[in-house]
Amino acid sequence: ENLEQAAAWYEKAANQGDDVAIENLRKLVKQLYKSKFLDAEAFELIGKVKRCYWLSDGNMNGYDMAFDNTGKLSSIGTFSEEKISNIKHSEKGYLISIESTDEMINKREFVYRNNKLTKTKLTVTAGINASPSLFETIYSSAISSALSFERVTEFFYSNNIVVKCISITKDSEGEEKVILNFSNYKFDKQGNWTVRTVKENGKTYIEKRAIEYY
Repeated sequence: ENLEQAAAWYEKAANQGDDVAIENLRKLVKQLYKSKFLDAEAFELIGKVKRCYWLSDGNMNGYDMAFDNTGKLSSIGTFSEEKISNIKHSEKGYLISIESTDEMINKREFVYRNNKLTKTKLTVTAGINASPSLFETIYSSAISSALSFERVTEFFYSNNIVVKCISITKDSEGEEKVILNFSNYKFDKQGNWTVRTVKENGKTYIEKRAIEYY
């Protein structure tokens, strides 16, 4: 009960912009809720997450993911659920890579340093049934007629919160660099952000997440 009260206090302070409270809240949640697998941390989530729906009014589409009660990723998708074909973990339970298919063939790789996500790599190749128009709708930048690309994203933190990321997308026609800056975070009682402001190459938009827990 005292821990729950502490979490409520930290949540209030975090939403008032107290960086120390944010860091303490996330440490408290990790202490309270331990799972065999830590797949949620590959998607900027902590704790006993059951499902997260990630919605942006920028270039990203709605992004839906679910986790089982051991913390392992059980489903992921944008327009439709992707079929997970291969998933790998580190000895500590962190998600290292995952392969999945829908209209596209997707491979996601994750790199951590000091138990914190620092880099992701997304490799996408069009499946047999994919059309150029669908591919361009889902992945709107640096798209070539080859219907495939590779995107590497690096994450930068302040008090364990992502404040900036740099993405470089490469395809057969060249590459594109995108810099995202994040601010104005709002948090729930589990220490996960639910709203943030994104600045992308002079454009500003809002990202929101609806998160369910076990």
